[in-house]
Amino acid sequence: GETLADRLRRTGPLPPEEAARIAALAADALETAHASGVVHRDVKPGNIMLTARGDVKVMDFGIAAAAWATPLTATGTTMGTATYISPEQASGERGTPASDVYSLGVVLFEMLTGHPPFVGGSPVAVASAHVQQRPPSLAALRLDLPAYLVRADEQALAKDPADRPESAEAFAAMLRGQDQAPVTAALPVANGQPTQVLEPPEDAAPTTMFAPLAPAPIAPTTPAPAPAAGQHRRRGWLLLVALIAGLVLLAVIIALSNESPKLAPAGPTPTATAKVTVPNLAGLTLPDALQRLASNGLALDAVRATTGSPVGTVVRTDPASGAAVTPGTRVTLFVAAPAPTTVPPPDHHKHHKGKH
Repeated sequence: GETLADRLRRTGPLPPEEAARIAALAADALETAHASGVVHRDVKPGNIMLTARGDVKVMDFGIAAAAWATPLTATGTTMGTATYISPEQASGERGTPASDVYSLGVVLFEMLTGHPPFVGGSPVAVASAHVQQRPPSLAALRLDLPAYLVRADEQALAKDPADRPESAEAFAAMLRGQDQAPVTAALPVANGQPTQVLEPPEDAAPTTMFAPLAPAPIAPTTPAPAPAAGQHRRRGWLLLVALIAGLVLLAVIIALSNESPKLAPAGPTPTATAKVTVPNLAGLTLPDALQRLASNGLALDAVRATTGSPVGTVVRTDPASGAAVTPGTRVTLFVAAPAPTTVPPPDHHKHHKGKH
């Protein structure tokens, strides 16, 4: 298989039906995690795997957090990938399931247009755009999109979490579009230029930690009294000092993040390597399974939905329980998900059976 980032880099924008299918399956996987109280917090194309069979896997819960748990980041910092971060995360608030829905909406926008809604010269500039700017009109950028798909993505990209689909499951239902309109052939754009395939940004951009943004200021209804000249100069110096201090702190954080040691991939060593055993996680909820993996020196690779019961518990793992593996091995969890609800198509021949 390949990551969605690799797919977009190779092909450019996807057909609407394929983009909707991938996003809906990713939303299904997120709903499974959310049902167990886990928020991913870093949904992006590089964390979505497309298998050769057409399955979709959401990977790398490296900064995932239980919705009820203490945040992993320190007070006054935000962790995530700025291109796909939600406005509330960029403002320093706790990530919620609605945050994952927003990030998946950004991914869908990129699948349909070849580029994310906001780009900028720095992570802080991009995060600020998520908070303060409206995304470009998807319908104007691509004229062959069905109305249901445009509505679904616009709702997912709402600034207020309360205005987004109420859950990843609801977003998946919108993406499967009961009101789907026929997809027509692409129409020429107004200036006669063909749709341009833009190179997506390098998804290898690391997940970074940065100072949260302040909310956009609200203009007062009445003008404030002008400060005295001395006060104005003093405020100017204070603001300048605060700005310099913030930039220095941001540079230090980014430098430390880039220099942090990373686990090297497991490989042959000249001496015998100690092995650990994959624990039996069957029947555990996702948070308990993640804790058990960590306590055994293992990492999470991906969460995949499968059939089984009770819903929200681990059914099996890959590698299987009992397998001897090297410390740091990434394990895929197969979690029981609700059976999808399908509506059978109307039988147009039903009313004609007695007439032949």
